[in-house]
Amino acid sequence: MRNHINLRFLLALLCLAACSAIAVGGDFTAGSAGGPPAWVGKLFVRINESDTWIPLSGIEYGAPQGWSLSSTYVHYLGGDLTTSDRQYALAVTVSPGSDGARINAGLAAYGIGHALVVAELDLAVLRTWGDPVIADSHSTYVGVEAKLSMLLGGAVGYYRRVGHDAAGHTDSFFGVRYRIALW
Repeated sequence: MRNHINLRFLLALLCLAACSAIAVGGDFTAGSAGGPPAWVGKLFVRINESDTWIPLSGIEYGAPQGWSLSSTYVHYLGGDLTTSDRQYALAVTVSPGSDGARINAGLAAYGIGHALVVAELDLAVLRTWGDPVIADSHSTYVGVEAKLSMLLGGAVGYYRRVGHDAAGHTDSFFGVRYRIALW
């Protein structure tokens, strides 16, 4: 039963990725005056000059969460991303997945050139369900994560279980995630 549900989830992710690729149109060249690539603006919802919401910011797979989708809200520190080669921002990411959900909040550095490079250092809260890898199901963990991505990327983090700890439960672990950044 679990494999059948994971197959449906994977097919849904592939459909979302295909729709994103069609919307993007495959233009990965820099925009005018060396600004962000033309496809970047198609995936952002600009709230104002300093705030942006990225409804589907990535597809991820890793431990303990399994497959997940992420959505990110970004508040740029110091102005508009299109006017500078490097921006710092506060970012909040929500990532529901097949075996858990995660909320991250932290500092991000965005570098613009011919490609978009993102580095983040986040605090995270993770709630598991189903059959998570290396963690207990129906448990809550808090941790710290470091992320790096440029279309493809990854994250590593250290998590510690919160709440009562019974014998035989996972108290803490290192998690690893791989991601396809859709923005």
